[in-house]
Amino acid sequence: MEELGLSIGLKTAGRAALPPSELPEILKSHFAVSGMKVKEVAEKTDIDNTCLTAFFNGYRNMPIRNIEKVMTLFHLDVVEYINPKKKSA
Repeated sequence: MEELGLSIGLKTAGRAALPPSELPEILKSHFAVSGMKVKEVAEKTDIDNTCLTAFFNGYRNMPIRNIEKVMTLFHLDVVEYINPKKKSA
């Protein structure tokens, strides 16, 4: 049976492959693709540079309002999470 839940992804995607517990990894991947530096993201979102770094590295949680700022910057939205079935060998 498929696990359902909510995660974040591109607004156009509608679904995500990673669960909400992977939020720092999800955001970090969009951060890497964007080519922006942490300092630039911090300036554009008005979030402290050290808070962003600690969140992306899994050392600290981030308030929802800050997560929403980062999501807006990367054009992300809350999407349905589907646990992909493992492929059999």
